Amino acid sequence: MMRSVLDSTDVKHRKTEERCSGESIGNGAASPPSGRSALRRNPGSRHPFIFAGAVAALCAAAFLPSEFIAVCFNSKPRSDPNSNAAVDDGGWRLPGRSSLKRLGTNRCTVDRLWAEQLSPELFEEKYKFKRPLILRFRRGSDGWTDSNRWAKKKLLDQYGARTVGSGRSETIVRTGGHGTDQSSLNEFVGTLMERRDSADEPLYVFDRNFVPQSDLLESIHDMPVSLKPDPVLHDSFLFLGASDSGVSFHRHADAWNGVVYGLKRWFLYPPSMTPPGGVWPGFSQQEWLRRVYPNLTEDRMPLECVQRPGEILYLPESFYHGTLNIGDTVAIGVQWVNARSEWESLSYKMMMIKIKKSKAQGQVLEETLPLAKLMLQLTPDNTEMIMTAGETMIRLGDHDDGIKMLRKAVEKDPYFVVAWNNLAAALAQVSAPRIISANLFSTTGPAGAMMFSTG
Repeated sequence: MMRSVLDSTDVKHRKTEERCSGESIGNGAASPPSGRSALRRNPGSRHPFIFAGAVAALCAAAFLPSEFIAVCFNSKPRSDPNSNAAVDDGGWRLPGRSSLKRLGTNRCTVDRLWAEQLSPELFEEKYKFKRPLILRFRRGSDGWTDSNRWAKKKLLDQYGARTVGSGRSETIVRTGGHGTDQSSLNEFVGTLMERRDSADEPLYVFDRNFVPQSDLLESIHDMPVSLKPDPVLHDSFLFLGASDSGVSFHRHADAWNGVVYGLKRWFLYPPSMTPPGGVWPGFSQQEWLRRVYPNLTEDRMPLECVQRPGEILYLPESFYHGTLNIGDTVAIGVQWVNARSEWESLSYKMMMIKIKKSKAQGQVLEETLPLAKLMLQLTPDNTEMIMTAGETMIRLGDHDDGIKMLRKAVEKDPYFVVAWNNLAAALAQVSAPRIISANLFSTTGPAGAMMFSTG
């Protein structure tokens, strides 16, 4: 049940301090109903994921008091709590009430530890490749970096002319973790940071070149030994975006993400469970929060939490994750270059086969299918692998078995729009006349948009 806003100022401050120092933050707009035994399905003839948007409207929470913003960000309340005016938080904007209402949550199912509590032995035994973890530092961001180096004026003064790559949640994933819209950092912060598309999603800096070409890594200090960055073994990323920016579900090698300023909401699934709605994504992360999340039963819920300023989240290899920023959020990501677990190593091998341009398409398919099947043996309920195997079978000419696999994927996850899209295309190939559009179920296509808007 969502918490109500209390009338007493003293009680509000006390409750706010508890939320900020404990395991949760916010008063989320899309808290899921509980007590259901299975993923909700549309009983009629409509497509099973179309109805989801209507339910999200039932999940609105009360506005948060300005005192909540003040205590969580260690700054004074603003006279206008809905304002996005800059405050003394590195010069970056804090979220207004509407952003906290839409994007925040009191739910936190990720472990939180003080950094000094994490020994190498505990990390190996409990967390490495196994479960995510949020680390807290006694001095906040200054416990592991020099936060002044990431303040708005300092960052722009020193690096404003540098080029950054930005994009939106879906395109960043589709391009393999690259922001493809190029601009200077000055231009991005000055104008592009609030350039929103028709779905009200802003651009998000997701850049793997900026940090290595700066001296920002030199500001990292006093990290737990298990997470110390190595410029040879690790890639490093700059993440910068306004409220509503983020990245859709994807996975990769072991990583950690440190928020210097702002808030970042995480949604995480282990490799055994593809996120409802799938990957390569059919949904932007905003859209997923509105249309899919409110309808998830407890057994399909993600691990989730809002990461606060100064906290570091350890992201285990192969864990699917999507994020949404709340307020201006500045963060650094450090990721292993190579996969180290068996499952993700198979995935990286399959990816490398696909990008080798010297190989014929048929050879690529023949080499990737055994790898997809092996990954499926390791995670038999992973709908991404079910879809991948089915799609590859079809492209190799085995339409019957391939269609069976795609049907299995959408039966397990009726929100998996890319699997629906592939199934539509496969059925169109074996049906005459061809009357089914391959883009029929794509949320990015006009038909998909029409289906969502009309219900």
